[in-house]
Order: sequence, then C-alpha cells, then structure tokens
Amino acid sequence: MAVVECSAPDCAFKTDDVSEALAIALLTNHGLAHQRAPYVATDPMLAPAPQGPNLDCPRVDVGVSIEEWNVFIRRWEVFRSRSGIGNAQAPFQLFQCAGPELGDSLLKANATVASGSLPDLITAVGFMTRTYAGRCWGPLTF
Repeated sequence: MAVVECSAPDCAFKTDDVSEALAIALLTNHGLAHQRAPYVATDPMLAPAPQGPNLDCPRVDVGVSIEEWNVFIRRWEVFRSRSGIGNAQAPFQLFQCAGPELGDSLLKANATVASGSLPDLITAVGFMTRTYAGRCWGPLTF
C-alpha cells in the first residue's frame, strides 16, 4: 500500500492508501489535468468557439462596392470570433480571405503585408479593393 503525492508545484493531490499499481494509475490520470493550459481570452470578443462545423472564410477581391466591403467586414468579424482567431493570427487569416487578384496586388505592394497589424491590413485591403475597382468610394470607416 502506498500514498503518492503529485509533484506539481502548488498541487495538493495525493492518492489514498492504495496498492502501488492503483496509486500509479491514479497519479497518471491526475497528471493529465496539468497538461492542459487554461484558455485565457485576450479579447472578450474572442471567446473559445463552440465545436461545430468549420466556417469558410469570407472572400473579397478587387472591384467591390462600399456595400459589399461593409458586408465583407461584418462577415470577417463573425468568422474571426466564431473561429477563435486571436490577435496574432488575425492578419494572416484576413490575408487568406483575399481573392487571387487582390492577394497578388497586396503582395506586390508590400511583401510582408500579412505580418503587420490587423488595422493596417484592413486599411490596405480596403484601399486595394477600391483603387482597382476604378472608382474611389471615399475613406474607410469602421
């Protein structure tokens, strides 16, 4: 018979006075609790997404109207929040929403566009969609 304590700092878990084999099994099972890092939301809008079907990212390309742009931004916000995309991954994920012509144009203008900040990328994407549309529908507002 043995009593075995958890070796993790600040953990008070210990087995009852049970056989060695059972104590090892209990301690192994308890150890799984220390392997998961708790989710810490950096943005309250980005709560962990419930398990459900994978969402397709919204798409945008050159030549969109202001109304289409606004719908895209709303769809992007829904996609981001429901997919659990954090601030670090958001620019890369947003870049993946660009259509082929828009994506190529963004990379030609700035090869590191997807590694910048999200607001800068949103501005660049909006600028490219309205510039290549052959019309300018005014400054971007969010």
